[in-house]
Amino acid sequence: MSTLTRALRSAAPTPTFVSRRLLAVLLLAAALCAAAAWFAAPVISTPGARRTPAGPLGALSQVTPARDVFEGTVEERWPAGPYTYLGLRTQDGGALRWAVTMGRAYPVGARVRIRAMGHSRDFYSARLQRSFSELVFGTATRL
Repeated sequence: MSTLTRALRSAAPTPTFVSRRLLAVLLLAAALCAAAAWFAAPVISTPGARRTPAGPLGALSQVTPARDVFEGTVEERWPAGPYTYLGLRTQDGGALRWAVTMGRAYPVGARVRIRAMGHSRDFYSARLQRSFSELVFGTATRL
């Protein structure tokens, strides 16, 4: 074997070296794809509707101007982790109107104003293990 042939063979990568490098590149590509999918926001989409992020407020119906603010007296209060569900009796004395707000909420008997960000029909709270026919998501202010 000539010196030139020996030099070329020693400089050429071995099959094991090539397969390890290929495996490393493929693993890196798979990890990047998985990370991109994990960081991408999931989307709820219905035919003919605009795409909406699937977050806690993403699937809510928008409120109409006539319903975005209402006042009532707290008759029921259900803390659930970072949220508080309030059953409010409005001035017309109708059925309880349910609202959920973040953080500290006001005690039973307090008069509050709810500024709605959205509402949901047939909402199920896993924390409370309870369903609400209509639930308003918003901020509460004591009157």
